Amino acid sequence: MVKVGFSSDNHLDLNKVDWRWAAREQANYLLRAGVEAYFILGDVSNHYERTYQYVTYLQEQLAAQVQVRFILGNHDMSSDLTYDQIESIESPFYLHNHYLDIVGTSWRVIGHNGWYDYGFSPMMDEASGQRFHYGFYYDRIIQQSMSDRERTDIALNQLQAQLTRAGQAQKQVIVVTHFVPIKDDIKVSSQRPYMQLNAVLGSPRLGKLLAGTPQVHHVFFGHHHVSSPVRQHQGTAFYNVSVGLKKRTGEWLAADFLTSWQKKLVILPL
Repeated sequence: MVKVGFSSDNHLDLNKVDWRWAAREQANYLLRAGVEAYFILGDVSNHYERTYQYVTYLQEQLAAQVQVRFILGNHDMSSDLTYDQIESIESPFYLHNHYLDIVGTSWRVIGHNGWYDYGFSPMMDEASGQRFHYGFYYDRIIQQSMSDRERTDIALNQLQAQLTRAGQAQKQVIVVTHFVPIKDDIKVSSQRPYMQLNAVLGSPRLGKLLAGTPQVHHVFFGHHHVSSPVRQHQGTAFYNVSVGLKKRTGEWLAADFLTSWQKKLVILPL
């Protein structure tokens, strides 16, 4: 049996957590738990370079005993990278539009950053969604040359190609992504703040693709800082593993970061 772990939205800088300390403590916990691969689903920090420093330092702490892989969330993307750079980062740890086959098993973990297309806010038209994104939302500082829907189209096409290759290789699949693929824990409301925030949470088209692909058994994501049970759609299990922000009531599941991380961490035996 091989154990793999998943976590998202640690927000080490916003949570005022020393990233070196966090990496050492997390490494010790993962080693004690017997985890052999650890997947980070984005939003480590507000700067890519800081995120990458953390990832490489964490891998150093784990040495050859645990493989570390990461994808980017909107916060990691925000200050340092263009869209083209996000798509072409060269690192053995970066899993966006790549995969990791778990040695000794038939499992393949496919990674994709993902994006959003306003699909979780059907009452908001595209023009209104764009005004919110580019005018008020945090992501306005992320550089991209296409619309959000076009960016989501690219993401879905990339994932479909990865899923097709996994099917041809007769792999059982786990998908890790940052943005939300299902609506189960999204508050439906006609109030403007909820409509706007729902618009940038993710894409229901992603959930439909993943739940409709027989070899996809598990999907892990973050971005939406809620705690919820595992959601089942057409036999596919969806897990939100976001730790969230201490300053927002109810997002942390404990008084301290490390315990909150442990409570939201999912370790899956394969």
